Amino acid sequence: MIRNDQSGNAEKAAHFAEQSRHFAEQSRQANAAIARVRAVHVPIDALNVRANVEQKVCTGCGTDDGNWQTWPCPTERAITEATS
Repeated sequence: MIRNDQSGNAEKAAHFAEQSRHFAEQSRQANAAIARVRAVHVPIDALNVRANVEQKVCTGCGTDDGNWQTWPCPTERAITEATS
């Protein structure tokens, strides 16, 4: 069966429009997930009692010995690297 060009183009356009909507939704969901992770991994000022200096630490990360993870934490670094 031979299609006229307009019918084929309309089908392609509809397909691409659907793909575009799908990718836009995936992007929105990914950005929302990143925002939720970043809401947990927030820098705050803390006193490093060993060095007697203030430093930024992550509110969402700790270390195995019970200390805070310095900022930027591995999670924030990974997100920044992946999204820049």
